[in-house]
Amino acid sequence: WLVTDDQLPQKARILMALLLEMGPSRAERLAPELGWTVGRCGRELVALEARGYVTRGDDGVRTLTNEGAALLASLF
Repeated sequence: WLVTDDQLPQKARILMALLLEMGPSRAERLAPELGWTVGRCGRELVALEARGYVTRGDDGVRTLTNEGAALLASLF
């Protein structure tokens, strides 16, 4: 399933780009970089997980999937 630029919210694109830049990270590490609360960051990550763009390890660390990285590359 392909997502176009206008179907992925700006906040999701920014979060995915940060995850790509910082590497595998927990919401607690990503949130301050974005000026978001940890809760908001966590909710956005869960939404990206549901779309298959991010995975969550048992330790809570999120990683961009190959699909997420490919989508991000096509958007920027």
